[in-house]
Amino acid sequence: MWNQSFAYPWGVCCEITAHDDSNTANDRKISFGRPNAPSRTSWISDAHFVGETGYGIETYTDDSDFMPRIAKVSRSVADGSGAPSTTGVVTIVDNVYDSANRVSTQTNQSCDRSTFNWDVPNQLTVTAQSNGESVRYVHDDHGRFVSVTD
Repeated sequence: MWNQSFAYPWGVCCEITAHDDSNTANDRKISFGRPNAPSRTSWISDAHFVGETGYGIETYTDDSDFMPRIAKVSRSVADGSGAPSTTGVVTIVDNVYDSANRVSTQTNQSCDRSTFNWDVPNQLTVTAQSNGESVRYVHDDHGRFVSVTD
């Protein structure tokens, strides 16, 4: 039989643990939080066995005082305390925003960079990728997406 518990240890918003009543060695946990408030970094762990170290953690960095938006997503492993490691960090995506809070450029973990063009009603019109290819998005007069061409 399985049951769940929620904990709120210092520095972590929440830990959710799935308990296996027949074998506690099978207990699994996910942790997430914003450990150093007022830090702009939030994180969530991969599901892992209780007591396990070296599991993956994704870190989300916010860059705005006014609007929550993800500037960077990174991946690392947990250090001995269960917090994200500061070494061995891999950037998954790095976003840059324009003055209207829309993603204007995005770099992925392979260092491929895409740029995004937007029209006045905030509709994505063109993306240009680092390999020179572009994709055009077409909307009708009501702002509904109707087609894509590359």
